[in-house]
Amino acid sequence: MNSEFCINVACSTNRLANHSRLSAVETIFSSEKMLSGGLRTRNSFKSSNENNPLITIVTVVYNGVEFIENTIRSVIGQKCDNVEYIIVDGASTDGTLELIKKYDNEIDYWISGKDSGIYDAMNKGISLSTGKWVNFMNCGDTFISDTVLSEMNYILKSYNHSIVSGNVRIVSREGVFTGLKHPYAGSDYNQLLAYNCVAHQACFVSKTVYDLLDGFESGYKIHGDYEFWIRAMISSIDLIYVDKDIAFFSNDGISSNRKNVPIAIRERYYILNKYGLMTSVGSKAYTFCSITYYYIKTFIRFLINRKF
Repeated sequence: MNSEFCINVACSTNRLANHSRLSAVETIFSSEKMLSGGLRTRNSFKSSNENNPLITIVTVVYNGVEFIENTIRSVIGQKCDNVEYIIVDGASTDGTLELIKKYDNEIDYWISGKDSGIYDAMNKGISLSTGKWVNFMNCGDTFISDTVLSEMNYILKSYNHSIVSGNVRIVSREGVFTGLKHPYAGSDYNQLLAYNCVAHQACFVSKTVYDLLDGFESGYKIHGDYEFWIRAMISSIDLIYVDKDIAFFSNDGISSNRKNVPIAIRERYYILNKYGLMTSVGSKAYTFCSITYYYIKTFIRFLINRKF
């Protein structure tokens, strides 16, 4: 690859880039059939310091050509200086990779290859990150403004080995704000047990926490993040809530698909039982009742909307 490339210092990912030797993180997946690119392939890297901690943003995507560019532009358009951007693509076939390559000089590192699911892809992103803090802004989601990371950078200086969580505004597939936010009343571990009150788009996790807990359990389809928050709680990791809107969260994702509700219910109560937070009998009872209620509600909705 040609070592001559144009740096656009208007992008958040380029202002504090420096040139150094090839990093070991670049070769983590070299044994796999992966395509890769970005600033690291030109020996351009970031560093973190106490006064200006490096924030890593990870985007996971598979066949997201319709939305990926908005997410990319939301990240590289941040006014924050010290931003590292990683994209993990699951071997898309719809033109997503071509759009990623369009921003090759603004993305720190991207890889494209098959994975075993969203949480496997997210773990790859964590492994590739070098920032003090990691945020997942997955395909279709965007920051609420171009100053969010600058504001969070200031807040994060007060914390170290922890999880700092804010709010997301829920938007439709067309990007229209639905009027709903998540979480509805703050985030703490008591509320976490009641419902999944932590949105990873609005969450900044210390890299040391991900390392300590060994990332996400990749076997889950919907609630791998919920399982991670539960393990963090059991491990006495601080969960700090800041009442600040961080991102727009698209309700068009896999976790928002109504067809996946039964899977999400089963995973959630399985997790609570797995960590001794609910008995086996209680887990099975809640799973049965919740799924039954879902199907009844779905049937009633079908009858109401049916055209006779």
